[in-house]
Amino acid sequence: MRRFGRPAKGLAAAFLAYGLFGFFGVPKILRWQVPRMCRSYLAREATLRSASFNPFTLRTRLDGFDLRDKDGSPLASFDRLDVDLQSSSLFRRAWTFRRIRLVRPKVLGRIATDGRPAVADLLEPKAGAPQPGKEFKLPRALIQDLDIDSGTVTFHDASADPAFDSTWEPLNVRVSGLSTIPDRSGDHVITVGIEGRGEARWSGRMSMQPLRLEGRLDLALRHVDRAWQYGGRAYPIVVTSGESHISLPYLIEKRADGVLRFEAHDVTFDATDLAARPRDASDDWVRIAKVDLTGGRVLWPERSAEVAAVRITKPSANVWRAEDRKVNWLEWFDRFKEAGANAKRDAVAAPPWKGVCHVVDVTGGSFHVEDRAVTPKSVLTVSELASHVENVTSEPSSPLTTRISATVNGSATTTTVGTVVIRPPAVDVAVEFSGFEINALQPYLSEYSRAQLQSGAVSLNGRLVYRDGGKPVMSFEGRTALDGFSLADPDGRPVLSWSGMAVENIRLALAPNRFRANSIALNKLFGQILIDKDRKLGLLKLFKEKSDAPPAAATAPETPGAPFPFEIASIRLHDAEVDYGDESLILPFRTRIHAAEGSLTDLSSKSAGGSRLAFEGRVDEHGTTKTEGTLRVFDPYAASDIHVGFRNVEMNTLTPYTAEFAGYSIKEGRLDLAVDYQIHNRALLGNHKLTATQLTLGPKVDGAKTSLPLRLAVALLKDSEGKIDVEVPIEGSVDDPEFGYRKVIWTAFKRIMVNVTTAPFRFLGRVMGVKGDDLEMVSFDAGRSVLLPPEQEKLQKLVEALKSRPELVLQVGGRFDQVSDTAALRVDKLDALIASRRESMGDADIDAVLEALYLESHSPEEREALRQKHTSAPDSPPTPGPPAKTKRGKKPAPPPPPGFDAAGYFDEMRTILLEAQAVGDEDLAALAQARSAAIAAALTGEGGIETARVTATEVQPVKKNEGQSLVPCQLAMPVD
Repeated sequence: MRRFGRPAKGLAAAFLAYGLFGFFGVPKILRWQVPRMCRSYLAREATLRSASFNPFTLRTRLDGFDLRDKDGSPLASFDRLDVDLQSSSLFRRAWTFRRIRLVRPKVLGRIATDGRPAVADLLEPKAGAPQPGKEFKLPRALIQDLDIDSGTVTFHDASADPAFDSTWEPLNVRVSGLSTIPDRSGDHVITVGIEGRGEARWSGRMSMQPLRLEGRLDLALRHVDRAWQYGGRAYPIVVTSGESHISLPYLIEKRADGVLRFEAHDVTFDATDLAARPRDASDDWVRIAKVDLTGGRVLWPERSAEVAAVRITKPSANVWRAEDRKVNWLEWFDRFKEAGANAKRDAVAAPPWKGVCHVVDVTGGSFHVEDRAVTPKSVLTVSELASHVENVTSEPSSPLTTRISATVNGSATTTTVGTVVIRPPAVDVAVEFSGFEINALQPYLSEYSRAQLQSGAVSLNGRLVYRDGGKPVMSFEGRTALDGFSLADPDGRPVLSWSGMAVENIRLALAPNRFRANSIALNKLFGQILIDKDRKLGLLKLFKEKSDAPPAAATAPETPGAPFPFEIASIRLHDAEVDYGDESLILPFRTRIHAAEGSLTDLSSKSAGGSRLAFEGRVDEHGTTKTEGTLRVFDPYAASDIHVGFRNVEMNTLTPYTAEFAGYSIKEGRLDLAVDYQIHNRALLGNHKLTATQLTLGPKVDGAKTSLPLRLAVALLKDSEGKIDVEVPIEGSVDDPEFGYRKVIWTAFKRIMVNVTTAPFRFLGRVMGVKGDDLEMVSFDAGRSVLLPPEQEKLQKLVEALKSRPELVLQVGGRFDQVSDTAALRVDKLDALIASRRESMGDADIDAVLEALYLESHSPEEREALRQKHTSAPDSPPTPGPPAKTKRGKKPAPPPPPGFDAAGYFDEMRTILLEAQAVGDEDLAALAQARSAAIAAALTGEGGIETARVTATEVQPVKKNEGQSLVPCQLAMPVD
């Protein structure tokens, strides 16, 4: 026993020493070495609150670790670290841990203002440090369970403007079977919250030897704008809202040849309620309700990506052209491309990626397009946009199969189906477009014309082909139509219209240019031709002078090119009507050609054979007209042969011409007229044959410039049947400035030109027998909005005229006179104030009421001063002497009796109170609006016109005419 006693005691002492060293020595060493190692290897200060070690279970615990950066700011910390090392490490030849658990770790990542990480010194190789001689290999280790609980990762980037801060918590990690031993794998689940706005979850299996990670990454962001605030700060666009989720199944492995391979498969992505705008904009430019990506696959190092389908739901965008004629999106695209070019320049050159998206679908899209460079601004809305695109690849020469449909301005529909190639550009699509109302183009027409596009619906269908470098570059084959077209003058009266126009079998090509159409059919064409009092064609007044037109953008001068060649097989008119008028005569003339049929065939820009013209129709009630012949439209003076005939025309309608040229009116008679024109080499040979039946002249026309013995001439020329046959030949050169046949041709040719009428109220006044200027002015008593009886009668006449013209609408302009209306409203306000005060004072007399009101804004001293002003002292006795006499010997009027002048006192007091009544702009505007409402009520009341035909305009001040007590309000007829 003694032989074994000494070794046993030694063993016990060693065991005791091992235990004491483990329980007390190791923790002390840890508390000393951990800060020392941080200082030595990290060049940073660290503290450890406590440490413990169980030498028998090999369990280590560290509490309260805190690592500080060089400037003393927090860098990393944890509340507790438990490391449970197993003794089996000795037998497995690998560090084996039953469990490692880290509780509430905190890590702060910082980027300094210079863009470098705060720990950059730890990441950069030290000067003079030896280079590793061989590939680094991980030590053999096995961690059965690795847990990280309630971790926090904080990021601060001071180089961003403004500085960016982000906190991700809680971070929880669960890893089982983590091993660097070959052919062993483990599971892992990592979850982390992202700023309280999302979460990430990474789960799967992993093997370190060989390297293989397989699993799924799920990332959900409830505020995409927050992520874009940092990740997209280099781009000129900012995401303002959105929520997204991505699911990424993946496989990462190191192949036998040492190349790292990555594969993502069955990737899905969705984003909802996305909105974005440029960084310097205040409103969103684009919004997307939802984006779905399914069937995604990415391969590395193959650098290939594939997507089964992308579906975009309810995208919307705002597009506009600013006053400086710059398009907002084009300018933004330039900035975006510049930012992308900078990123590409900074990136390392690498082989391009190859990708394909099999299907891209867009549904419910919309665009709001404004052109602010025209006045008024043009607005175009595209809604119900849907598109289906197949075979979208990274290869620009690959054709895309597309189908796009949309609704334009709520009524027009468009559909495009075909193929598109990005590079070189090529398009081959079938286009169908219908129902577009062209009055949306009015702002563009207004830049050059005073005409108004009242209505018209365009349709187009056919095939469009474009090929960069092809011959031709672009071609279109199909048809187009413009139905319900109406063009009006500035006063809203139609000057050109038709119910339908169809252009069939169009063949249009560019480079080389050519146009051909089999037919153009116009149904119910209506035109007005008017010669005004200055003998000017009314159509010319619709076009703005060059000084009125907007300045054109500076461009290089154009060199004149060849005319655009075209061929039109036939142009046909059905049920056409022409309204003709001539106000240059002493009596206005007007006639109408209606129920007309016509055609112009073989119209060509290159043919010398000429076009065949045929036209016939009815004149007024019983007359007819017919035109036929050969016409060279583009050079009519080279060679033309035209025959025009009129039959059974009522001659009393020609009174304006007889009054202008002969001074007489025509009471009755009928006219047949045959006109033949032949032009060859700009020489005109014409003949006018006139047959008048039962022509009876009326009285002379007062004010006629010419008076001929027309009665005698008619009596001599009449035959036994009461007919007059006259032939008037015309011959000469159309280039001779002395050649003039206009004053004779009135008996043979009825000029057909567009009728431009007078102002609308003047026209209505002529019909009703009311002066036009008076008709458009409705007057009111100062300060009143009640219609006077004469104005009611005028409006009733206007209502009767408007009932027969349902297309006319009225604008009522409320007006006020700054002076007279203000004075009247002040009187009304003072009267109301006096009445109210009298009632509150128990029906006191007016003198007491006035003094009470005066004392509310003036002191008793001021009232006494006013009373003294109107109180006179007794005059001294007159000096005896002869009485003064007036010029006529009368005695002068006696002076007013001495004492208090109550009337003057209260009159001045009332004047002061009157001037104190506040009448503001809102009172005058309310009065003007009430007047406008009274006019509208009279127009739309019982027996009146529809309410929708009367609108109110902004109130405006007006100055009443001198010598009149009434304030006029003005009516107007809008032109759009």
